[in-house]
Amino acid sequence: MKRIDDRPFLVVLSVLLIAVILICGLSMEYGWLGYSAPITEISTVATVSTNSVDSSQTMLVPINTASTELLDTLPGIGPVLAQRIVDYRETHGPFTSFEAIKEVKGIGVLEKIRPYITIEY
Repeated sequence: MKRIDDRPFLVVLSVLLIAVILICGLSMEYGWLGYSAPITEISTVATVSTNSVDSSQTMLVPINTASTELLDTLPGIGPVLAQRIVDYRETHGPFTSFEAIKEVKGIGVLEKIRPYITIEY
């Protein structure tokens, strides 16, 4: 009986196994096959529809251009204080620093809203 050499078969099998391992690794890293990589960075935003903070969004409230409705969504800012912020902005111009926001009458602890706002000119 003649003996058959198994080496070519084992080489092909090894190459296929390596290909499967690489494809599975790439699919997990790049979201193939229904898998998506975890989100590593989430910014916090105040939403317009409620008076609470929704951390599923990725933008901050621009204090120099936000409407009273948007400002009202920030923690500790109601409709009256939101209107004061807009009035102050219209009278004195845009805020140039976080500290300048303290000039608005009624702003208590700035640290409450600081994580949720941005200053853009």
